[in-house]
Amino acid sequence: MVRVQFFFVLFFTFLSLNVKGQKSGSCVPSDSIVMKVVPYIKDLSSDFIDVRLFNHTDFRLSCGFYYDFQKFQSGKWVDIDFGSMAWKAGIYFVGRGESRMFTCYLNKEKCKYTPGKYRVIKYITIEKEIYEKRKVFAEFVLK
Repeated sequence: MVRVQFFFVLFFTFLSLNVKGQKSGSCVPSDSIVMKVVPYIKDLSSDFIDVRLFNHTDFRLSCGFYYDFQKFQSGKWVDIDFGSMAWKAGIYFVGRGESRMFTCYLNKEKCKYTPGKYRVIKYITIEKEIYEKRKVFAEFVLK
């Protein structure tokens, strides 16, 4: 009987925390997390791009080293396939009201770039009571 009571206490405590988190942790506006490639225009001979992630939320952000690239072709974004790659394990943290610079390598041994419009995609987690995952995009041009 004690086990059953303990289970119900735990269950309802957890349930009330989740409901409370959903009310107070309403959706973070998409414009409160901004990512930009610095500078926006890069030379085609570049081996990497520098990306700055701005956190204008009330929560800490986290993300891994992983990123994707896409190229704008025929009016739509097309994924760039790097094949199988190994990624360094680790996590970046960006505190609320802070920004962080990342270096993203173009992996030219896996892809032949041509002049055009590209974007980098980072996958981030907003660390609020109930974690929220989000994709963030930053466009750039290779000339």
